[in-house]
Amino acid sequence: MIEAVDPGAVFAAASACLGVEREEAGVLAPSYLAAALRRLAGFLCPCSPRTLVRTMIESHRGLFADEDSFEELVERSVEALVAIGDLLELSNVALVGEQVRSTWLVAAPPAFVTRPSGTSFVLGLATDEQTPMPTEVRARVGSRLGVRYIEPLPGEDLAAMLRDLGLRELSNDAWLKCPKAVSPADLVASHDTKLLSCSPSGE
Repeated sequence: MIEAVDPGAVFAAASACLGVEREEAGVLAPSYLAAALRRLAGFLCPCSPRTLVRTMIESHRGLFADEDSFEELVERSVEALVAIGDLLELSNVALVGEQVRSTWLVAAPPAFVTRPSGTSFVLGLATDEQTPMPTEVRARVGSRLGVRYIEPLPGEDLAAMLRDLGLRELSNDAWLKCPKAVSPADLVASHDTKLLSCSPSGE
């Protein structure tokens, strides 16, 4: 039997599947947006940022009131996932079978960064799991504004455990490294190149 369900029930089911605690902000909560985008990216990548944003919007249609506001939040969340290190952004490249050089998002391999406090940030994603770890370890993963983390237990060598699970360890310096600086002229030139490869959009 088919029955209509309200948006709250759909969001509750989605949150449970993604392992995200329900928050008052619903689908607009940073932790939920990040988790849903990571899940979609695991299946879609490599893809363009626009493809990921559009798929996120289509899969959540009916769960938000203002599409423009939701789209803006999704775009910011994608940028945040790139900044965190869950997604890698490749600019001015052409993938196999593609003729036009563009910007692509690629899923970063599972990794972690140990902070000075001892907490480890979990990075990257896999197709079949949001966080590729055994169930007992995955249950310890928390999320703060979309960033996944694990607190060490007393006397535990958390870094060694994560390495044994196959996660690549990144140094703080490597993780905090800023993107390559680009001059204003080069930035404008790169956008001109992208515009030239697009079809005319009218007046």
